[in-house]
Amino acid sequence: MSGEIGVDVRKDVITVDHLHNALNLVTFTAPNTVERPEPACRWPKLCGQDFCRFPRYQREGLAAGLVSSVLLKVGYLVDLLKALDCEYEIGGVIHPGVKIARSRNRALKRIVRPGIALLGFLQEHQKSGMSWSQISVEAFRPRKMVQFLDVRRRPWLY
Repeated sequence: MSGEIGVDVRKDVITVDHLHNALNLVTFTAPNTVERPEPACRWPKLCGQDFCRFPRYQREGLAAGLVSSVLLKVGYLVDLLKALDCEYEIGGVIHPGVKIARSRNRALKRIVRPGIALLGFLQEHQKSGMSWSQISVEAFRPRKMVQFLDVRRRPWLY
């Protein structure tokens, strides 16, 4: 259960540094990858006719996106991605697939809160038309803004 960055996801706490290293590995191997929106789903009244608004984590046993690829590089198995695809958000929405920051999966409890915020940031931007390397740079780029606001938006930097 140890990933390419040397973390045992069954025992170790996964820090922002671990996620950053995994993100660097993913963006080094596929820097120009740009994700398209999810294909239309079986629930057009929830999502719309053009594309599905809920995230997918795996397709045919392979990672389906930047966040999924980072989770696999850290050392999580495809079984976690399948579980995230089947998880429902708390509330009245009847649609499988949950955003990473809202997941209740016990396997993700080993990731520190700023790390979950980083994964949420990556997930927000992965379908925006930016390449994976641009998203990675955007997540860690210094900004000229009020630090209080940046701490709330990007807690993994502080």
